Formats: sequence, C-alpha cells, structure tokens
Amino acid sequence: MSTFGNGADTKEHALALEQLADLKSKNAANAKDWNGGIGEEQIIGYGTEESRELVL
Repeated sequence: MSTFGNGADTKEHALALEQLADLKSKNAANAKDWNGGIGEEQIIGYGTEESRELVL
C-alpha cells in the first residue's frame, strides 16, 4: 500500500503508515513507502510496436 496514494490527513494514509510499520517490524522485503506497481501502459511498453501485446 502506497503512503503517497492518499492525502496526509486521511484515514487511508494513516492505515498505510500502520501497515508499513507492521511490515518493517517483520523485516519484510516489501516494507517500502513507495509503490512499485507496474501499470498497463508500462506493461504494453514491453510489447512490440505492431501488436501492442505483452512480450516478456
């Protein structure tokens, strides 16, 4: 959960901070305050120009 995805004064941001603290306390590899997800446009970028299909 990204802490940057919600305004600082929202319940969602506070929840994200709690979840991040929990992950950090467990030394989780994904305990980061940034979102590392890949969106559809980025995935399509891996495809060919002609087909626009995902090619990995």
